[in-house]
Parts: sequence; C-alpha cells; structure tokens
Amino acid sequence: MLGAALASCGERKAAVNASRKQHLIDSLFGLKKEELYRQAMEDLDRRKSIEIKAKADSIVYSMSPQAVKDSAAMPDNTIPNNLPQP
Repeated sequence: MLGAALASCGERKAAVNASRKQHLIDSLFGLKKEELYRQAMEDLDRRKSIEIKAKADSIVYSMSPQAVKDSAAMPDNTIPNNLPQP
C-alpha cells in the first residue's frame, strides 16, 4: 500500500514537471518569437526606404523621354559590325 502511494506521488511529480517544462518552453518561445518579429519589422523599415526609392527611380526613368531615346539607340550586339564582308 505504501508502494502504491509512493508510485502515485512519483507520477504526479512527473506530470507537474512535464507541465512546468512545457510552460517554460512556451514562455521562452513566446519571448523569442516577439524578439524575432521586432527585429524583422526594424529590418523592413530600414530596407523599405532604400529598395522602394531605387524601384521608383527606375520606373520614373523608364517613363522619361531620355529613356525612350536610349532604348531606341541601343546597338544590336548579336552580330558584330567589324567582321569582314564576303
């Protein structure tokens, strides 16, 4: 009878330990997840202005008259012009 009481106490202790471990894991994971999210948002804010400016400048340039002239005057480099003629 004493053995059964000790065994049930051990099972309860193991259940409490497992529950406590899971609680600690969940707490630590929650903190780490918040930290990673915060870092990602900071990185996004920092990179957004750099990348958006470059894309916007490219779009604006592609719509300009100078870009149209540049694209029309691009040489065709597929056939070299300096080959001897037969």
